[in-house]
Amino acid sequence: MMKRRLLLGLGLVIIALGAWSLGQTPSLSIPTETRLVPQPPPDPAAVALFAASLSAIPDHTGVRLSSNPVLGIAMTLRHVRAGPLLALDYQRPEPLRGRGLVTDGRHWWAVGVDTVPALLREVLMSQVGTDLDLVVQHYHLRLADEETVAGRPAAQLEFVQNNRVIERRWIDAETSLELRREQYDEGEELVTASGFIQLEYGVSNQDMVRLSHITATAPIAEGPAKFLSLAETSQAAGFALQPPAYLPAGFRLLGGLVPARGQAYLIYTDGLRQLVLYQEPVPWYARWLPRAMQPATGTSLGRAETLITRRQVGGLNCAVICSLLVGERRRIAESIGTLRP
Repeated sequence: MMKRRLLLGLGLVIIALGAWSLGQTPSLSIPTETRLVPQPPPDPAAVALFAASLSAIPDHTGVRLSSNPVLGIAMTLRHVRAGPLLALDYQRPEPLRGRGLVTDGRHWWAVGVDTVPALLREVLMSQVGTDLDLVVQHYHLRLADEETVAGRPAAQLEFVQNNRVIERRWIDAETSLELRREQYDEGEELVTASGFIQLEYGVSNQDMVRLSHITATAPIAEGPAKFLSLAETSQAAGFALQPPAYLPAGFRLLGGLVPARGQAYLIYTDGLRQLVLYQEPVPWYARWLPRAMQPATGTSLGRAETLITRRQVGGLNCAVICSLLVGERRRIAESIGTLRP
C-alpha cells in the first residue's frame, strides 16, 4: 500500500513538473558580454535606424555585442520561413561605430545605416514566402583591427568554426563593399580567395577600377585590369557573349574581363555583392560527347562548387559564380541566351 502511494505521489510530481516546463519560454544561451534584444513588430522607422536600435523583423533573433575591441560570439541560425535574416550590431571605434552585420544563414553583409533599408527590402522581396531549410551553423565571429586592402581602409571579419578559421572577409570601412574573401580547409590552408586588388572611388569604372578574382590556381587577371564593355569583351574573347536576361534587383554590369582568348568574365555588382558570369565556347571535340563525359566548365575557376551554377547553352559553357542562394543562381543561369536583341 505504501509503495503504491509513493509511486502515485512520484507520478503527480512528474506531471506537475512537465506542465510547469511547458509554460516556460525557452532561453537562448548567450555569452555574458552579450544581451538579447527584444523583437518588436515591423516598423519602417525602426528598420531605418537598424544599426543603432537593432530592431529586427519578427521571428528573428538579434544579439547585441559588447564594446570589447576583440569580439567573440556563438550563434545558432534557426529555420525561418520568411525573409531569413539575423541582425547583429557591433560597436567599434570610428569609423566603424554604428555599423551592423546581416546574414541569411549562408551569406554575410556588413552594412551601414544608410544602406540597411535598401538591403533589407531587396532580400525580403526576393525571399519572402520561400521555404528555406537553413542548415544550423555554429560560428564564432571575431572582428579584427582595421587594415588597408586594395588601397581602402577595411575591417576584417574572421569566422571560426570548431576552433579553426574557415573564412576571412575584408569590408570597406566607409562603403561596406566586400573587398576580399578567403576560405580555408580543415587544416586552415587557403583554398580560395577573391576580391579587388585596387579600388578607387569617384572615377570611371571603365578606366580606373581594377578587379582580380584570385584563386588557388590561376587568377582571372594577373595584374591591373581594365573593365571592357560587353561588345569589347566579346571581340577580345573571340565569341559572342550571352548575358543573362534576369538579374536580381540592384545588380548592374560593371564590365568584362578577358584573361585569354576563348574565356570571358562579366562582372556585375549591386554595390555590396559581386556576381560573376564566366563563359567559354564548348570544345569542338566535346560537342558530341554525353553530358557526363564533357569537361567541367571553367576548370581553372578554383572556387567552391557551392558558389557555382553551371549551364550549357548555345554552344557555350556558362558558370554563374556568386554567394546568392542556389535558386537565384539557377534563375540567372536559366535566363542566359533568352535575352532579346
